[in-house]
Amino acid sequence: MQIILKREFDEDLKKDWCQLEKKNNLIIFQTYKWNENWIKFNKIEYMVMIFIVYDNNEPIAIFPFYKQKKFFFNILRWIGNDASDYPGPIIDSNYFRKNFFFDNIWKEIILKIKFECDLIYLDKQTGHKTLFNNPLKNFLKCTKYGVNYGINLSGWETILKDKNKSIQQYRSKKKKLSSLGNFEFIYNVNNLIDKKNLISDMIKWKKKNKKKQIFINTFVDEYYFNFLNHDNILISALKLDGKFIAGILGYKLNNNYYFLLPSYKVEDKTFKLSPGRILLIDLINFLYEKKFNFFNFCDGNQQYKKEWSNEKINLSVYLKSNTIKGYLLKLFLKLKLHK
Repeated sequence: MQIILKREFDEDLKKDWCQLEKKNNLIIFQTYKWNENWIKFNKIEYMVMIFIVYDNNEPIAIFPFYKQKKFFFNILRWIGNDASDYPGPIIDSNYFRKNFFFDNIWKEIILKIKFECDLIYLDKQTGHKTLFNNPLKNFLKCTKYGVNYGINLSGWETILKDKNKSIQQYRSKKKKLSSLGNFEFIYNVNNLIDKKNLISDMIKWKKKNKKKQIFINTFVDEYYFNFLNHDNILISALKLDGKFIAGILGYKLNNNYYFLLPSYKVEDKTFKLSPGRILLIDLINFLYEKKFNFFNFCDGNQQYKKEWSNEKINLSVYLKSNTIKGYLLKLFLKLKLHK
């Protein structure tokens, strides 16, 4: 067993990472392209700390970290920690089934970063059955701090019955929206130019709707353009008279759907008729009919996600201090996470 620390995205890393991608089913947040782009857009190439684990010269795991400098602290975080809804290691599924195997690897990683980082802060950890194998959640002491929501689609008809009043409102608003012109639901926009135009519009709509919110560096259309050719990326939309009025950027894998970015046009004529909610329900209905297994709302505990879900996805954080000031920061973060 050999563990190498890489401090840059280079061709060797790409080769090993893509090899693991091909062998294992990984969601988009674990892909090489997602992580590399996040580092580039944040302009912190010099902060990369990626650990590759080899067995007989074959890569079996990648732990993609970076060193975040905040005030007087050096903190080890997941690459993509703010943009990735489920960050985590890239693991060969044939390994890491036993605690002692992972424990030896983790001890060596801890040793290698001991004098560089005050605190290890790895949040958004989950062991949900629809996600990837995560030995940190399985074998380390993590603290639960929150939940995401999802829909086991085998229970979708039950949800519809329980939400009868909401469904009546949805049908009424959809009927009114249809009366305004030629109304169309599109499961997946195919034309690349249309995809780019819609993504640009979705970013503008979101920023206009939440103008007081501070947006992350990667919340720009150019970032998402890099993934539009990915086979598993889907952009669903509503059109009225040939113009987009709502969109959802999603991801499908193993008959599961991941809800990444929703947005809708802020305009009096259509806004009052809840185009975002109509698109969401139309999409879930479509996925249910296509025999999808699970609809993952991903990061965020907004009320509508809670209302339409029938399953919780517990989130945990792994915190480990290496210095006195790291220990003090750890105490502060624990208090903050449980507010």
